[in-house]
Order: sequence, then C-alpha cells, then structure tokens
Amino acid sequence: MNFNFTQSGGKGTGSYGIAGSFAYVSQDSTTVARLAEGVTITGPSVDISATSQDTNINWVGGVAVGKSLGFGVTVSINDIDRKTYAIIGSANPFTAGFDPNSIAAYPAPSALTNLAVTDYVKVNAKSDGWLGAFSVAAAVADGNPKPPTTTQTGSTGAAGAPTGQNNQPTSAIGLSGNVSFNRVTDHVQAFVYDAGTMQANQVEVTAFNNTGLYAIGGAVAFAKAAPGKTSVGLAGAAGWNEVGGNTKAYLYGQGAGQKLTLTANGLRVDAQSDGNIFAITAGGSGAMGGQTNVSLAGSFSYNEISRATASFVEGVNATLNGGGGAQPALLTSASQVQTSSTSLDTIVFENSLDWVTGTAVKYDNGGGSSIAGLNTTATYYVVVDATNPKRLRLASDSAGNNLININPSGAIGEGHRLYLASTPTNTTAIDLGSEHGWVSGDAVVYSNGDGKAIGGLEDGETYYVIKISDTQLRLAASSGGSAIVMDFTKATGGQHSLHRKASDGNSYSLFEFTPAEEQAFALFQVEAKDTITLGRAHGFIAGQALTYDNGGGTSLGGLTQGGTYYAIVDGGSPTSFRLAASKEEPN
Repeated sequence: MNFNFTQSGGKGTGSYGIAGSFAYVSQDSTTVARLAEGVTITGPSVDISATSQDTNINWVGGVAVGKSLGFGVTVSINDIDRKTYAIIGSANPFTAGFDPNSIAAYPAPSALTNLAVTDYVKVNAKSDGWLGAFSVAAAVADGNPKPPTTTQTGSTGAAGAPTGQNNQPTSAIGLSGNVSFNRVTDHVQAFVYDAGTMQANQVEVTAFNNTGLYAIGGAVAFAKAAPGKTSVGLAGAAGWNEVGGNTKAYLYGQGAGQKLTLTANGLRVDAQSDGNIFAITAGGSGAMGGQTNVSLAGSFSYNEISRATASFVEGVNATLNGGGGAQPALLTSASQVQTSSTSLDTIVFENSLDWVTGTAVKYDNGGGSSIAGLNTTATYYVVVDATNPKRLRLASDSAGNNLININPSGAIGEGHRLYLASTPTNTTAIDLGSEHGWVSGDAVVYSNGDGKAIGGLEDGETYYVIKISDTQLRLAASSGGSAIVMDFTKATGGQHSLHRKASDGNSYSLFEFTPAEEQAFALFQVEAKDTITLGRAHGFIAGQALTYDNGGGTSLGGLTQGGTYYAIVDGGSPTSFRLAASKEEPN
C-alpha cells in the first residue's frame, strides 16, 4: 500500500489568505512470471503465477482564509501504469518490440518446449488493488470589521485607547479551485506462446483484472462582506478519470513450422475484467452580508473506462478428453491384454540418456542372476522413448523392430547395467585424455574410484608405466615387464584414476579416466507390464490415475476391482497403455 499526503493552509491577518497544493504521483511497474521456451519438464504440475496487488491512496488539500481575499487551489495528478504477465514461451516483456496490444512483433514460438506433467499446468496473471484520489480546496474571505479591543492603563485599571483602528469594513472575495486527473492503465495477460508439446490432466490459463478507481474532489468558497460592500464567492471543481488497458488469456502456438500440441482432460482459457470508477466532483460557494452578493459554483467530471478483454486459442492441435476425468477404457476381449514381445518392456533410468535409438549395447548382471529375456553375451540395440528420454527398450536389430520381452521378477543382484558394445574386452592401452608427463618405468597406483576394477587390474595396486605417447600408456606388473591385458567391460563407475607414486610416499599427477560408458540400473527400474490395446486413442497421460472396474465379472489377473492404478503410455502407440501400481513408476 502507498499513501501520499499533501496539505497546505494559509491565513492572512491583514487582507489576503492564499494556499495551494500540487501533487503528482506516478507508478510504472512490470510484474512477470515466465517459463522460457525450450525447456523439458516432467513431474506432477507446473504453476506460473504473476500477481500485482498495489493500493494507492492520495490526499491533496489546500485551505486559505483572508479578510478581503481568500484564494485556495489544489491540483492532483495520479498516473498509474501497471503490467502483469504470466507466460510460457518465447515472448519476453523485457525485450524491445514487446507490445501488450499485439503479438505481431514477437519472435516465432519455439517448437522445443516439452511439458509432460501428471496433474495440472496453470498460467495465471492477476491485477488487484485500487487507487483512491481525494482532493479538496477551500477559500474563506470575511470582510466584516472585528470589534475593537482596548488596553488597560494606570494603577486604577482605567480603560485605555481602543486598538485596531485600521480594522475597516471591506469587500470580500472567496476563490477556490480543484483539478483532479487520475489515470489507471493495467495490462494483465496470461498466455502460452509456444509450438512445442504440452501434456497434463488440466490446463488453465487465466487473466483477472479487478482494479478500481475512487476519486472524490471538491472546491468550496465563502465570502462575507460588511453592509454596503460587495461579497463574491466563486468555486469550481474538475475531475478527469480514465481506466484503461487490456486483459488477455490465450494459447498461441502457430510458428516454427508447426503448432502447439496439447493433450489434456480439461482446458480453461479465461479473461475477466472487473474494474470500476467511483467519482464525485462537487463545487460549492456562498456570498452574504454585503450590498451586492455574487455566488457562483460549478463542477465538471469526465469518466472513461476503455479496456480490451479477450481470450482465444490459435495455432493449437488439442486433444481434450473432457470433464476433467479419463474416459473409460473398455476391454471387449482378452486378446486386448498382450503379454508378447510387443508389451513394450522398459528400463527407466534416473537421468536422461546420452544414447540414441540404434546404439549397440551389452548387458551385465553384475554377478547376480540375469533379467529374463537378456543374457550377458548378446548385443542389443537401444530404442529410446520418443516422449521420455529416460526410458528405453531393447531390440535385437538396429532398426528397433524386434523388441525384447524382459521380466525382472526372477532376477537378483544390484549391479545390473548396460554398456557400449564397442567397449574393448582385450586392450593394453589407456588413454588419459591429456599429457601425463610420465616416462616408462614410473611407478603409479591404480584406483577404481566408486566402481568395479578394470579386468586385469586391482584397486590400490602399484603398476609401472610403459609410455605409448604423451596421452597414452600401458601398465606392467613390474618395471620393464610386459603390458597387462585389460578388460574394460568389467569396469563400472566413472572415477577410475592413476597417480604417480613418489619415493617420499606422497602422490603426484593424478589422472582420472572412464574406461567404459555404461548405464547402471536397479531391478525396480525395469518395467515388464502387460499392454492394454484399445480400438481408439486412449488419451491418457503418463502417471494419470485410473480406477479399474471389472463390470461385474472376474477381475483381470493382477488387478483389483475399484483399485487405483497409474497410466504408462507409449508415444508411438496412442491406442496402447500399461498400468503401474504407484504414481512414481511412470515417471
């Protein structure tokens, strides 16, 4: 809240009393909440909210009292310009060319944004508060002579000569003027300006503008003259009030050669403007006591509300399932529940993969029992999920046509991983990636860091350098001995190192290196759930809560009547999905 107080007063003990006040208040503010273009977000929800709730109260006053002339004037100017934006996309209010009235100068919407959340996406902009402008001017002129006063003189207290001999009757003029100008401009916009993809249960884009203007202005003049004199009272008040701006909520996705792809159960795009003007402008005057009395008063008030309010959707490919809930997925035959190699069995990694579809890999069970469907000698080919790079499947061919049906239920152990098929199993060379500065015969100590040791080496053991180049070397068990044959596929972790062992017991020249690029995972990250295939697109999103109903018959194996499960969707098959027991599994 902002409170501004301007007040003046003047009193003339002789003939004139003059007072005036001038106040100018300006506010130009921008409030922005923005999720920039090109981001990828998965999780429960996205909430982008911008709120401006300023309240401004301005008081301006001027009061003048005089004998023959009282002159009071006030001028109040309040200019409030607020901009409130909640944005997803490439439009940026802080860049040159941004125009709240037009999107013509905005950059093209990005096609790189990917929002895939299980609950809601909210983009909300709100402007609230009010402007209170209160101004008054008053003038009083009293031309009547005041009764003379006397002084006491002498020890007996006899009355002395009267004082105030110049207190003669005069004419009286009271002049009062008040001018109030108030303008409030609010631009409130919530919008998605993007051509990427958006998946959510509910999408809500709302812009609310509830700013009000309360303006009260007045001018009062009073003149009182002695008999035979003239009294004049003049008062005028003018008020000019404007409330403007625009309120917009929209989705705009036409750009970058494609449109925004929206999949949701419910969509709300809502713009509301509820501002108002409450204005009182008054003038009052009075003249009395003289032979000639003149009293004039006037007021003028101009009030304008000029606001544009709009909500629209343009350049969007939307799939809406309606009602905020999922449509029932009706199974008409047992054949719709598939357990074959097309069941889309998936390994979900904790981080996004650097591998691409077609990358050749091998499987390592870490010394435990293997996952059914995989073995430690075959070469597999990665198939990365198109909607979630943390998910991959394995195929027996590089094109990804023959997917492997995997089942972790009988597997044990904690060292399961995939590694590049190109990782050498028989090598004598280590490339440190930078100049090591060692010569043949230098003693070095090997550390496996946080993983398993390279095949042929032991953690903490001393070996002897056979220099190949400034960056490459071999290791021998003894000085001058033959090179050790190493198996990089046995190594895990990324903090393997060699450091030189000095005669004083200290270590120098530490070099870290990674013998193999590998991706470790736990058994709980392996999904081998049966696929349900419908005769239509299901419209579910990853992690969406679903309730199972057996229709009065026998429940499918693994499902419970009335139970809550969570959708696992496949971006390449809009008619197929699987079910998870917890909300976290699909992510």
